[in-house]
Amino acid sequence: MCLRGVHPRVQARDPLVPGMPNRPLARARFQRGQSLVEFALLVPLMLLLVVALVDLGRLFTSAIGVESAAREAADHGAMQGKLKWDLTNPVQMAQNMQDMQTRACTAASTLSDYVGDPPGTVNMTCSNPSFAYNLERVPVVSGNCSTQAEFEDPCIVHVTMTYDFHMFLDFLPLPPILNLVRESRFAISDLGL
Repeated sequence: MCLRGVHPRVQARDPLVPGMPNRPLARARFQRGQSLVEFALLVPLMLLLVVALVDLGRLFTSAIGVESAAREAADHGAMQGKLKWDLTNPVQMAQNMQDMQTRACTAASTLSDYVGDPPGTVNMTCSNPSFAYNLERVPVVSGNCSTQAEFEDPCIVHVTMTYDFHMFLDFLPLPPILNLVRESRFAISDLGL
């Protein structure tokens, strides 16, 4: 049997030629090749999706870690009590800053891109995340936090942690380094004494 416009040899080789008897072996070989091509096209996309999800999880975990480090430092500074925040005593102010920085760096030492001293180091410092703090008065008035009256608005310890998060993959829509900035504020209290 010969179909119009189809050479008999082509008809014998091609399993999808109309009018050709069903040949399961030839059809299975053709489908195997199609599955291989589909697999080769989809695997890179699936791997890219998996790596992107892992990066998103790392980013979320890092943001929580940086927030935790900022809160730890601000809480420690606030619980020192107002007598330790005497602005006329530079030695005490430097010690407060060092204690808060040690607390922040210890809390952040588990981050994937952490750069700094290992936990337990005396006068511990870290550069990623970086640590900064300042004292705020609400309302803004000048004066020493250690001499404020009992019912005045308290001084506030404001800690800022800045962390550079490095992505696994360098995508065009996302920069290779994301800058995470987390802040925490605690009112100085004498409750910790």
